[in-house]
Amino acid sequence: MRPLIYFAAIIALSTVEGGRILGLFPHTGKSHQMVFEPLLKKLAERGHQVTVVSFFPLKKPIANYTDVSLEGIATLGVETINLGWYEEFSIWTKLPKIGRVIKQLSEFQPLAGMALDVCSKAVDWVPLKEALQKNYDLVLVENFNSDCMMGLLHIYDIKAPVIALLSSAMMPWSSDRIGVTDNPSYVPIISSTFTPTMNLMDRIENTFLNAYHKIWFRYAIQLKEQALIETHFRTKIPDLDILSRNITLMFLNTFHALNGVKPLVPGIVEVGGMHLDPTRKNIPEIILNSLLHASRVRARKMILTKIIILSFLSLPNDVYCARILGLFPHPGKSHFMVFEPLLKRLSELGHHVTVASFFPPENPPANYTHIKFDGAGEPRLDILDLKTNDNVNFVRRIPILGGIIQQMSDFNLLAELALTKCQQIIEFQPLANVLKEDYDLVFIEIFNSDCAQGLIHQYGIKAPIIGLSSCTIMPWTAYRIGVSDNPAYVPVMGTTHTPTMSLLQRMENTFMLLYHNLWYRYKVQVKEQAIIENYFGRKMADLDLLSRNISLLLVNTFHPLNGVKPLVPGVVEIGGIHLNPNKKSIPGYIERFLNESKHGVILLSFGSLIKTSTIPKYKEEIIVNTLSKFKQRVIWKYEESEPEGTLVGNILKVRWLPQFELLQHEKVVAFIAHGGLLGMTESVYSGKPMVVVPFFGDQPSNAAAAANAGFAKIISYIDMTEKDLGDAVRSVLSEEMQLNARRVSKMWQDRESAPLDTAVYWTERVLRWGHSGQLHTAARDLSLYELALIDVFAAYALALTVILLSVWFILTKLMRLIIKESKQKIH
Repeated sequence: MRPLIYFAAIIALSTVEGGRILGLFPHTGKSHQMVFEPLLKKLAERGHQVTVVSFFPLKKPIANYTDVSLEGIATLGVETINLGWYEEFSIWTKLPKIGRVIKQLSEFQPLAGMALDVCSKAVDWVPLKEALQKNYDLVLVENFNSDCMMGLLHIYDIKAPVIALLSSAMMPWSSDRIGVTDNPSYVPIISSTFTPTMNLMDRIENTFLNAYHKIWFRYAIQLKEQALIETHFRTKIPDLDILSRNITLMFLNTFHALNGVKPLVPGIVEVGGMHLDPTRKNIPEIILNSLLHASRVRARKMILTKIIILSFLSLPNDVYCARILGLFPHPGKSHFMVFEPLLKRLSELGHHVTVASFFPPENPPANYTHIKFDGAGEPRLDILDLKTNDNVNFVRRIPILGGIIQQMSDFNLLAELALTKCQQIIEFQPLANVLKEDYDLVFIEIFNSDCAQGLIHQYGIKAPIIGLSSCTIMPWTAYRIGVSDNPAYVPVMGTTHTPTMSLLQRMENTFMLLYHNLWYRYKVQVKEQAIIENYFGRKMADLDLLSRNISLLLVNTFHPLNGVKPLVPGVVEIGGIHLNPNKKSIPGYIERFLNESKHGVILLSFGSLIKTSTIPKYKEEIIVNTLSKFKQRVIWKYEESEPEGTLVGNILKVRWLPQFELLQHEKVVAFIAHGGLLGMTESVYSGKPMVVVPFFGDQPSNAAAAANAGFAKIISYIDMTEKDLGDAVRSVLSEEMQLNARRVSKMWQDRESAPLDTAVYWTERVLRWGHSGQLHTAARDLSLYELALIDVFAAYALALTVILLSVWFILTKLMRLIIKESKQKIH
């Protein structure tokens, strides 16, 4: 993926013809502008009208590119640093630890003077004023040592979305603006010499600098710039700290292979190397001659070394016929539907793919070998009886407490299933035979079991592992790849929370996160480890440690639907990977029913796991009575119906339906579903609003995310009434909801590459670089107390206590001495 591909800015403008773009770059450093200039030129070349405010106008103007020069209001940052300054540091800077801190603090001080100097003159710079009085579709702003431009955007009432650009790694005060964690336990401050793996003293220093720089920027720059703007324009503006968060996207001139793996969110895009120009400049003759002379002298010595190095480097560039193993012991059909397209595509690309699962393909491609778990249980299809959902005791109806108990009971089923399947698959001889072979890569499902990880270890398979998740990240999964799951804003899967939570919701969310992690540890992991050790008759490494041995995690989510959550380079969203562009045919009787509808059709399906025909009679009457009052027709997936459907008024009950094809049909106007992620993905792709009736698992979370995105209404199955269902259906049939669904659909489909292509790229990237291409953060290997900085704050508390006690001791001694001398004088 080349950094100039061509940025998420172009994604933002993908449907814009000739967008009006303003670039504001008030820093005097030439190297900064060298990073941004290629993007600005590329946008102009693509037909956008680009106006650039900077200290470095183009030497050769190009079409669609207008320079607004700031030359003259400040000294340019070109060859201005005197190396003698580094010889003049005081003795304090040579002290261990303290000297390093003092040096960093002093190096940041000039940034404040530069920012205030430019801001004080920019507010009255006529060319800038004229540029800011025009209309724009997008604004690009450097996010470095100043927020002056953010204040001016507000003054001139420019409402366009803002993209922040950094020519470096993220500044200490920038992370809050886009909502990415900068936890100093494993995220080094930009000016430090630390790596992500820090000892206690390093983390103490890193935490101090993180907090200091934020406070320093607030009081040394932000508040003073705000005062400058308000004084000049004689008007109050919102706090610059709030205005600085008004950014849609942030480009960082970094890439994890060089700058280390750090936390990300979808709004942060690493574009390190985008300034690199593939067109070579002419090398001056004197330098060229020196190079040629040196090359002749060293040619003989270097030729063998070059051959060896080039041969070595060429090895990982391409992947040919890799041997790939996929282990999928979960019997849920909807889960395997997510993984199968990737496995098939890899085999089509020439890789040898061996898959162990419950679901053999109907038409396996070449290079695809399937091991079916015969005798290890049956696939789970149409097995959940809806009558059981009506037998709810009064405790589960208690607010908050009822929801917590419901989640606990739902997850207990997963533990029983995991342990049963683990016992069965370790005794399954065809799988044992497969595990004795050699592989270049292993896929495993990351869901309710780590049994596969244990088997990989027991059979000595050293290949890198890619985890696949058919749903949002499970509560016990985040730490395996070092991604933040802070319960203050990351809803736990299974809850109904959105990222914006009240205090009570955050309390519940925090409890559920801790509970699920402890539950999984002792209800699943420890017991699976005992099963494996008993079978093989020998001890093995802790499953908790083995579970962290994954190189990549592919997650069946995408933020327009599932919400923006923390990421790392090793977590890749591939939501929609199961969507097949080759449409299945719609049965003739359903096609006729669709085409004869004058007002559209509502689709009703509760997925492959729930047996809809088990619905209690009174609930069925609620649904029928409500939907029969609408002028739209209804197609209902209902297992016990006639071969060509059972027609009841305007409702056609069918045994099976091609759901994705129907959702894409122009006659379908809404979807009533249970909140399974596959169905919701199909609905959002097709731009159809939803009424969601969640039952268990991730369905409440999916429903809450869809409602938060603005294209769904949620109703409770237990408390369903004709009024609730009718109101929800009317809401999703409204013009506003229909428009919202189409808007979210366009955002969903607006990607750099298709989900399946993305998954293939990252899979082959892991094949190329193996264990050496680390994509996880150092948070993976930190304990909870280290992540929470408890040890750091304890050290601060201890230091403060020692200082206070020392002061108290000294003052006490002085007071006694003074009193003693006073008494002696009196005597």
